[in-house]
Amino acid sequence: MDNIINLLEKQIINTKKNRSSSYDIYLKNIDYKNIYSQFSTGGFAKENNLRSIFNFLFSRLIYKFKIFKSYSYKKIHIINKKLNVSLNINMIWHLIIFSFLKEKIYPKTICIIGDGKANAVFNSYVNFPNVKIFSVNLTEVLINDYLIIKKSKILNKKKIVAVSKINQSINPSKKLILIPANLKKVISRFKIDLFISIDSFSEMSLVEKKKYLQIINKQKGSFFYFNERKKKILIGGEVNLFNDCFPNKYITIMHNEATFMNKYYNGKFPFIHARNKNKLMKHALVKII
Repeated sequence: MDNIINLLEKQIINTKKNRSSSYDIYLKNIDYKNIYSQFSTGGFAKENNLRSIFNFLFSRLIYKFKIFKSYSYKKIHIINKKLNVSLNINMIWHLIIFSFLKEKIYPKTICIIGDGKANAVFNSYVNFPNVKIFSVNLTEVLINDYLIIKKSKILNKKKIVAVSKINQSINPSKKLILIPANLKKVISRFKIDLFISIDSFSEMSLVEKKKYLQIINKQKGSFFYFNERKKKILIGGEVNLFNDCFPNKYITIMHNEATFMNKYYNGKFPFIHARNKNKLMKHALVKII
């Protein structure tokens, strides 16, 4: 048994209270140890010749060629080969987001709130090679991400640690700290240069989102990037608004419509789709003061 998985699995029962009404449904009977499992934001599809051609064609029709000539894309492509997974729209969106972030900030520490399929972790290491990452998530998703990272071999397992108690001592040499959502207060012990939430706050209960913002508010001088739905109604009826994601006091670096997410492609005819007006995304980068 992998010791990191063993430690994290003991936290599953504790992070159930951190789930939103939507994630109570999404995680029901999920095979979280299968890296190809489909979560709410999609999953991996194994690479084959047909998918390779399909992804090449439709990704370029929407996004042209610039992003696919970048150093970051080439590194992500190598990781995908190791995982035997095909390119997907979430990977492309992360490439675009991190390309923007790299122009604005070069963080030494990043806290990723609610990653999925390790997209934010991979892009963080590709763009900021020496960064220390704190990845906070519901335990099942955290385990799935860990197994993906482990298979990719982007990071030596000795550099990864799972948090299992609030007062746990963490070796400074560790580069990836996996934190179950019930232990999120551990983050407050560290100086975080950049917090990231990509379609994560939109999926949380209002109480859970408030707890993360309380942690972020205390990190004066840190940056916070969030990319969320303008409005998301959870299965249980709670309403998440983009405008409720801002910290208490901040300087705006950027606040725009996330127009690069207005179109996407998938296997359903006519293959290229426009995002429903009720599901449009916005993004912002702010500095906490």
